[in-house]
Amino acid sequence: MPLAIAFGSVKSEYVAKLRIIPMSHPQFQEEMLTRPLALSDEQGLLDLVQINRERIRRYFPLTVEQISNPASTQRFLLQCQARQQRKEQYIFVIEDPAKKRLAGMLYIKNIEWRVPKCELAYFIDGDYEGMGLTSEAIGGLSQFAFDQLGMEKLYVRVDPANLGSCRVAEKNGFELEGILRKEFRTPDGDLVDIAYFGKIRHAR
Repeated sequence: MPLAIAFGSVKSEYVAKLRIIPMSHPQFQEEMLTRPLALSDEQGLLDLVQINRERIRRYFPLTVEQISNPASTQRFLLQCQARQQRKEQYIFVIEDPAKKRLAGMLYIKNIEWRVPKCELAYFIDGDYEGMGLTSEAIGGLSQFAFDQLGMEKLYVRVDPANLGSCRVAEKNGFELEGILRKEFRTPDGDLVDIAYFGKIRHAR
């Protein structure tokens, strides 16, 4: 899907604005926007998680648990701000300005600065699934992690049965490095394998 991608100013604490323009989707009245999560996103974030709760709880149990009502969402946002200031984690959202709603979340987490490397994680609202937005957003986020954070390696961990997430990783040049057997227990008690996809700086 052809998109025009442009970075805004990057602040000293590595916060960047990433704009995504879905040229092949005329139903979008305005360009989609991938940007850092903000304290003002309380209601939009709560709505995003509530609407998609059953879809994402299997793979994002902590996010679902921490974003369950206005008070818990506010605490989550404050915790995210603190982690960002400590350079431990960065969270971005995909926003649909025309509908004034958030369409997805992107995570840069489990950062190991000694390498340096980090994990990327993501989910998209069901109404926006299958449009290529997640793939394009992860492409931009990968560029941000390499160019602005100075990462040497990025990795994604997904359930092998989650074919959509596997395709997002593969489309962005992540290579399957192995299957971690019985690695993750879901909220329902299932013990599942995890596919480990990696991407290194010189392989871009």
